[in-house]
Amino acid sequence: MGDGPSELIMLTTGLVVATIVSSLLLSTWGSISQGLDNQGEQELMDSKTRISIVNNPASITWDETGTDTDVKTSIFIQNSGKTTLNIESTYIVIGGVMMTASPSAASPTMWSVGEVIEFEITVLVADFNPPDVPTEFFLNIGVTSELNSPTGTYSTSEVIRLV
Repeated sequence: MGDGPSELIMLTTGLVVATIVSSLLLSTWGSISQGLDNQGEQELMDSKTRISIVNNPASITWDETGTDTDVKTSIFIQNSGKTTLNIESTYIVIGGVMMTASPSAASPTMWSVGEVIEFEITVLVADFNPPDVPTEFFLNIGVTSELNSPTGTYSTSEVIRLV
């Protein structure tokens, strides 16, 4: 008779511990599953976000006649992905120098699929002054999609020649 109550206490303790452990495992699995779902959605949006440079990369004209303090060029970029892009979040880096990139006045306000946007690139001469002979530089461009959650991102790098 002495074994009955102690066995009942051990059984109850084992059931309580098993309940706690299983609830922790289910909670953890739910978090892992949600994280995998979110990562999948992010990868899907990234795969739908793409751009292509329309200019001839071997001959991009660099205009030094604008003002005494800045130089500029224009680069045409096409939305070659499957989602609308955010024009305002586009960044352009040439030769490791961040450029000011703004869509031309004739550009549309929404960057739809297949749409080509002309970006006017300006930078201070003190920050970037390419030589007078045609010179190759790395051009890096980054864009994000218009959707807020999740936002697709894409960046590309290409060798260009400024003439």
